[in-house]
Amino acid sequence: MRKPTRKSFNVTAFRDKINWRLMNCPMPEDGLKELCLTLEDVLHDTGNYNGFRYLGVDEVPKGEAPGIRWDYPQPEQFNNTNSYRRKYF
Repeated sequence: MRKPTRKSFNVTAFRDKINWRLMNCPMPEDGLKELCLTLEDVLHDTGNYNGFRYLGVDEVPKGEAPGIRWDYPQPEQFNNTNSYRRKYF
């Protein structure tokens, strides 16, 4: 039996692709959630998780809920937001 070959996976490129989608693609919250959960699994499994920040109004597609409303006072910053509009580091 032949020994399986090792495949490499560019975690940084994967993270960047997911970040781009979280920032630019209009999609339902369930879709955003799946992207975030999948990315977090990969980042944790490979020791590359460095946290995230929420995306503001000017960082998401027009008409989509942001992750945070920076111009609102606390705790209203999270009113009418989507907690899956994020940027991972």
